[in-house]
Amino acid sequence: MGFYRDQIVPLLTNSSMRNKHLAAYRDRIVPAATGRVLEVGIGSGLNLPRYSPNVRQVIGLEPSPKLLGMARHAEHRNFPVDLIEGSAEEIPLE
Repeated sequence: MGFYRDQIVPLLTNSSMRNKHLAAYRDRIVPAATGRVLEVGIGSGLNLPRYSPNVRQVIGLEPSPKLLGMARHAEHRNFPVDLIEGSAEEIPLE
């Protein structure tokens, strides 16, 4: 893995996902989740503050270690957040 893929692409991804049009979509969709949630491609955790109190756990799957590090520091409500490095092709869950 190169510097660009490991360091630059995650920052560009995070920046592009902060687009105000995407935020409006997140504000409509994410609060509908309830219970135990698997978020595939959690990125930097931008959705975490949008989950409702009806969520009891979020499992975040993300292939980028840099984005996972950012997600670890994302603010969220009072529910456990388990972050897993991996891809959607092989989700390491039962």
